[in-house]
Amino acid sequence: MPTAAGAAPAAATVRVGSTIVDVAAAASWKPETWESEFRYLQEAGLTELVLSSALTKNDATGTTTAYYPAGIANVTRATGPDGTPVDVVALTLRQARKYGMKVWLGTYTDGKSWFTYDDKTGASRAKANQAITQTVMGELDRKYGSYKDVVRGWYLSSEISSHWAWFWTARAALTQYYKDLTGTARTLTLTQRTMIAPFYNVHALPSPDLWRDLWVPALTAATVDVVALQDGTGDVIDEKGKPILLTPAEERRHLETKYQATRAAIDKANASRGVTGKPDATVLWADLEFYNSTGWPKPIGDIASVVETIRNDVTGYTSWSFTHQTSPNSTNKGIYHRPFVTWNTTGTLPAAPVQTPPGLTTTSTGVSWQPSQPAPGNALSHYRISTSGNVLLDLVYDKLTFDTNQPCVKIEAVDTIGNRSGTATNCTS
Repeated sequence: MPTAAGAAPAAATVRVGSTIVDVAAAASWKPETWESEFRYLQEAGLTELVLSSALTKNDATGTTTAYYPAGIANVTRATGPDGTPVDVVALTLRQARKYGMKVWLGTYTDGKSWFTYDDKTGASRAKANQAITQTVMGELDRKYGSYKDVVRGWYLSSEISSHWAWFWTARAALTQYYKDLTGTARTLTLTQRTMIAPFYNVHALPSPDLWRDLWVPALTAATVDVVALQDGTGDVIDEKGKPILLTPAEERRHLETKYQATRAAIDKANASRGVTGKPDATVLWADLEFYNSTGWPKPIGDIASVVETIRNDVTGYTSWSFTHQTSPNSTNKGIYHRPFVTWNTTGTLPAAPVQTPPGLTTTSTGVSWQPSQPAPGNALSHYRISTSGNVLLDLVYDKLTFDTNQPCVKIEAVDTIGNRSGTATNCTS
């Protein structure tokens, strides 16, 4: 059961202290969900929330949804579970104050990525995004001034991806964009701090020097407080948008590449601004993904592995997303919650046996097996499959179909902690 309000774990023991809260999901919460969710957040040791955005444009439909009483024209107000307009910003701030938490206020999201692939409209879209974001920041600053004790900073919600890093016009537009927005933040009273969460896809941009060179001028011109780089382990795609499944060694290499390149950019920018080691220096956080490359929740041991890989490069962590993947209010019914709480507040990952997948059967169209059983009190996360082509898959189902007969398949069961079973295989050598 969750702890009572005010009974959070000691901050010194917490590994990940922050999580992004999806504003659209929060809009659907009932009053009892708001209460229980914050208790679960507190039990897990989370002390800061990042509200994903206050105004969101859907690029597919062209509609813009406001999650607060916006004065902006041509927007639709989000509605709650009873069908009436809902103020997610106010609800979040109120609950955060009650549970002693801080909030980074999300601003405006113009789709997920707002530089086009050919970069022809990058500068104009950045300028339009900037204008709306500034309006949202001004409105939030005026409407929620009574929550100054709760608000930690502004989250500049639009994500920047490495797909556009090699275009010089994108770099110029990005520099001006962040310079103007951080300048706006410095004029507001609610908070003057800013956070961004870019995404570096190593497959899309193999040269880390290009990524570094994209950010040095932007972070030199703009006083961004926190760069929360997405770890990218749950959404790795190639230059054509096709998902890529990484081996553990490849994942470590990608993490080291992207975090070291970003840290190098931050260090150079801080040195150029003369703020190295000072309170107004930019710091690097990790935005950890709590799901894997197939979209399923990530075993807690996998999260711990990412934290260990990048711990010397970052000074803090946020995450996507406790409420989606780990909370007992999620569709996963909390099977990842207890392992996460244990690891995040104590640093331990209890070892436990997992049954080797029994009854492996091979046909001309695939393989199937019987469900594995984890140790009592634990839950199964997924099955990790290696085929003869050395392709790695994570499946929650107990069968795998393919177009041609595979001469060799290896299957492991993985529990929500990250413990693995022995290997079931039809390999003959």
